[in-house]
Amino acid sequence: MRKISFIMVLVLIFACMFSFAMPVFADPDKKAVAQYGTPKPLANGVYDEIWNTCEGYFTTNIYQDGERLTDTVSEWRMMWDENKMYFLAIVTDSELNSNNETFWQNDCTQLFIDFANSQDFDAYSYEGTTDALGIRYAFPGVLQSPDNFLIELMGGGGYLDTDDPLYIAIDHDVQTTATGFVQQYSFDPRLYCATFKLEAGSKGGVDFINDDSMKDSDVRDVLYHWSVEGDTWGSPTNLSVFELAEKVEAPVVVEEPAVEPAAESAPVVAAVVESAPAPVVPQTGDSTMILMFALVIVSAIVTTKAVKHSKS
Repeated sequence: MRKISFIMVLVLIFACMFSFAMPVFADPDKKAVAQYGTPKPLANGVYDEIWNTCEGYFTTNIYQDGERLTDTVSEWRMMWDENKMYFLAIVTDSELNSNNETFWQNDCTQLFIDFANSQDFDAYSYEGTTDALGIRYAFPGVLQSPDNFLIELMGGGGYLDTDDPLYIAIDHDVQTTATGFVQQYSFDPRLYCATFKLEAGSKGGVDFINDDSMKDSDVRDVLYHWSVEGDTWGSPTNLSVFELAEKVEAPVVVEEPAVEPAAESAPVVAAVVESAPAPVVPQTGDSTMILMFALVIVSAIVTTKAVKHSKS
């Protein structure tokens, strides 16, 4: 029993340690949360550490289109501020392929996001609306920019031309890492949906897909987050809700005014005042000697008188 308790304590300790070291991962409750914040751009394949405060969502549904099941791990995160929404894709992939002329046959990600609906996705259709976006972002290779970054207005709007202001308004970047690649892009959703507001509590629909292309091949595996058959590109049925989280203000740091050091002053020397010498007090040892000497004298006198008296 003691051994079991000791093991449980160790497990709890390690769990606490890793809870501080790792980003928070969301429960599979079909809801994505966009944390408040403004991440910096990618730098040499490294994303801003503010992304570690966000919930991470993993692609867990795999559709096998090739001869093997993928070993790729992909994750996406969301943020927002008063000006934009931000998306980060982190892909761990040991073999990157970008040699095909069709973007989804290369290593790529696809984000489908709807700003006009967050309720009943089964009873909803892309048709008749351009309030939803499909963002296809392939790892650059044969497909160079802008071909590897495609923006589709869902509902019949088609792909945006690269000189379209709605295309230009989306900032994007992809960089390789030691284990795969990262992508980050951002845009103002109000440019694509007049009714959407960049404020806490705003909702919409979202799904994320990662195509894992096999090296030197046009065969791929497809990883989905909520969609199970990969049909999010044609229907919003498998979208799930995203919500903008509460705004968290950074703590205001009040700097204390600097205190200038006092000027150095000359040391104050107290005047030396001579005092009268203290009276001499006889020491204890001296008094004892005097007393003993007096007793000897008295004893001698008494003895002398007694001798004289006996003779007379």
